[in-house]
Amino acid sequence: NAIKTLNDLGRYKITVSVIPPSYEIMQDKLPENVYTNTILRLNEHIEKTLSDTTVKNVDTTNDLKRYNDSYLYYRTDHHTTSNGAFIIYNKLASALGYTALGGEDFKVSDVTRSFYGTTYSKALRHVSPDIISDYKPLETARFKGEFPYENKEADSMYFPEHLKTKDKYSYFLDGNHALTIIKSPNKNGKSLVVFKDSYANCTVPMIANHFETIHMID
Repeated sequence: NAIKTLNDLGRYKITVSVIPPSYEIMQDKLPENVYTNTILRLNEHIEKTLSDTTVKNVDTTNDLKRYNDSYLYYRTDHHTTSNGAFIIYNKLASALGYTALGGEDFKVSDVTRSFYGTTYSKALRHVSPDIISDYKPLETARFKGEFPYENKEADSMYFPEHLKTKDKYSYFLDGNHALTIIKSPNKNGKSLVVFKDSYANCTVPMIANHFETIHMID
C-alpha cells in the first residue's frame, strides 16, 4: 500500500525487487521436507497486488538459479556474494534504465579469504571460511560516500578497515546506515533512491556506475 501511495504521486519510476535467500536458489541442497515456497508466493502476491499500477516487479529468482553452482551465496553468511550481486545488477538494468557493464569491464579481486558470517555465528560449526570479492570497473570513477546522520564522509564505497574485524561484510559501504548518499563524477543527471536491507550493500556499488547520485535508505 505504501508503494502504491508513492506511485500515485506520479513523480517517480518505481521498481520492486525481492532478492531471494539461498534456500530458494539452492533448495536441492536442503534436507527433505524443509523447503517452503515463501519467496515464490511473495513474488506472486507482489505481481498481483501491483498489476494495476505502473510499478515494475523484477524477480531475480530464475536468473540466480541458472548459475546456482557459481558461488552466489556465502556458505557462512546469509548474503549474496559479489557473484550473486553481479547477476542481480544485470537483471535490474532494464527496469532501472541502464546498460550493464560486462564481466570483462570489471577487475574482480579477492579482498579476504577469512570471512565467517552470520550463519556461522549461529551454528559455530567448523567449516572453511568464505571469500569476499569485489567488482571494480576497469575505468574506476571517484565515488564519494556521505553518511549524514553520522556526519561522516568517505572517498570510496569500500572500507577495507572492516576486513580486520569480524563484520567483514561491512567492507561494502561501511555496513548499514539509516541514510547513505553515493555521489559519482558521472554527471548524467540520473538519480536513484534505494529502500533496502543489507543485501543491497554489495550490489549498489555496481549500480552506482550509472547514476550521478544514489540515496540508500535502510
